[in-house]
Amino acid sequence: MCEQEKRIGERARESVPGWITANTLGNLTEVAAYRYAANTCRNSTRSLAFDSNEKLWSAIFEESIATENCKVELQGFCLTEWLPLRPGRFHTDQARSARDWAIRNSYIREDDENAPRALRRAVGDVSSGKGMRIFDPNGKMTMVDGGIGCVRLKSLPNRDTYRWPFGASSSMVAHEGVLVALSDFDHDRLIGDVRHFGGLRGTLQGTLRIVPRHDVTETMFGQGIPQVYIDVEKFEPEPSREINPIEVTAAVTFTSPGTRSSKLNVSYVTFNVAKSGELKRAVDWLEQIYVRDAYGGIIVTDFDEQTARFDRVRFSLSKLLNGLVSRADIQSVENHLGMHGELAETLSRRNIVVYGDVYGDIYSAEQAGAMGPNASVSDTSITINRKLDQ
Repeated sequence: MCEQEKRIGERARESVPGWITANTLGNLTEVAAYRYAANTCRNSTRSLAFDSNEKLWSAIFEESIATENCKVELQGFCLTEWLPLRPGRFHTDQARSARDWAIRNSYIREDDENAPRALRRAVGDVSSGKGMRIFDPNGKMTMVDGGIGCVRLKSLPNRDTYRWPFGASSSMVAHEGVLVALSDFDHDRLIGDVRHFGGLRGTLQGTLRIVPRHDVTETMFGQGIPQVYIDVEKFEPEPSREINPIEVTAAVTFTSPGTRSSKLNVSYVTFNVAKSGELKRAVDWLEQIYVRDAYGGIIVTDFDEQTARFDRVRFSLSKLLNGLVSRADIQSVENHLGMHGELAETLSRRNIVVYGDVYGDIYSAEQAGAMGPNASVSDTSITINRKLDQ
């Protein structure tokens, strides 16, 4: 093995660099902000065309180019149900640095006796064609910081027209793309082929929108990333339909009580959405081999609101989106990790609604509660006044 391979294969034995800013649970809970409705905006006479993710996001980052309400045409983009967990982050310099750090420092090697045996076996299967390169938890978390990760959501009930959150990507990688929204008509027209072929490549026309301040927090997209999506007004699939092997990366948060610093960690697995049975195989590997066998953990967040992939996930997308996280859920996870209120505080900072009895900074009234100081409850409506951390 060459020296470069040895360096790549070394597990990270140093602390995570200071520029890694992701809150492990926060990365996956902030997706709850997708549920809010977008306002109806005026249209602009400006029109822009793009044929790659990189060009699109470059124009979005240069806010004087791709501006709110301008018309956009995405040429040769693939429409998919899976959308980026952290839109735009993949294309930032910080994300590139995070991914590079993980690749240099956080691979698990077959001969690393400090690595979990289950993962060493998986790496060692490379001779039989079954092996793979696997990151340790630091590497997984850092790759999520680097923009890796996707989710699939249900329709957004508060929107009148463009209710279906989708992703559109010029590459075969879903998390490199952009967040778009489809009408009921286009969703019903396209969903069968999207699922059969993994995605539909074609030309997309729409309007660039900025999500209103009260709907999505800045931390959801990340500092310095414009909070934008595209209302899809027209999508014309290419005439010849073919299987599009869209690469989807499903990221989850899990407990890891067996590690040196018991905490919540992140893991993910990548699968080809067009290949029958691959999602189930990926989910089984993630839950059984990586989380359970390697780290003795349990998964506490998931990635698919339409279909439950894990049994009794404490902080599922459905719970987060509908404000159904319970005091019992929090206490169960904290007990598993030996925490004393840290998880409750994390959720409080994210303004996640919690149901149940009084617990720490959680206040309840008739089984409905709001987290954090200055949070109030009136009947079934909840007002949260706590300022979000940046």
